[in-house]
Amino acid sequence: MSVINIQKENRKKCIENLHQQLMPKICEYPDGLTLERLHNQTMHENPATWDYYVNCID
Repeated sequence: MSVINIQKENRKKCIENLHQQLMPKICEYPDGLTLERLHNQTMHENPATWDYYVNCID
């Protein structure tokens, strides 16, 4: 029997989804895009925290 850490797995999946979601958005703005604008454009599609956003693009 194995124990699954649901919070850890949810966090991992959230970050994976966020990465897939953000890369196309970032590429749409070759001159740059603020993190705040990126967050505002995508937060309704992914429940990621601000820290997840920062870690994802860092």
